[in-house]
Amino acid sequence: MNPLSLLMDSGVWGLIICVVGLLNLLIILVQIPLIRRVNLLPLAWAGVIAVVFCGMLGTVAGLMMGFDAMASASPDTKQMLMAAAASIAMSATALGLMIATVEVILVGMVSCFMGNLRHRESSGA
Repeated sequence: MNPLSLLMDSGVWGLIICVVGLLNLLIILVQIPLIRRVNLLPLAWAGVIAVVFCGMLGTVAGLMMGFDAMASASPDTKQMLMAAAASIAMSATALGLMIATVEVILVGMVSCFMGNLRHRESSGA
C-alpha cells in the first residue's frame, strides 16, 4: 500500500486523534500531582488544539479520497460515492471535536483548581 494513500485514510486519522487525545489526557493527569511544582497546562492546551487540527486534517484527507474515487466512477454511482465519502470524512472532525471538548473541560477544571490553590497560598490562608 502506498504510504500517501495510508495517510489519506480517515480511519488512520481517527487513530491519530485518539492517540493524541490520550497523550494529552496523560499530560492533564500528570499535572494534578505536580500542581505546586510545574505548570503543564500550556502543553495541555496545545494538545487540545492538535486534536482539533488532526480531526480537520482527517476530514480533508477523507474528502480528497472521495473526490479521487468520484473522478473514476461511473455517473450512476457518483452521488452515492460522494455521500459515503462525506460521511466518513466528517467522522474524523466529529471525533476530534468530541475529544477536544472533554479535554477543554478537564484543562479548565485543573486550571481553576491551580488558580484557587495559588490564591490561597498567596493570601496566607
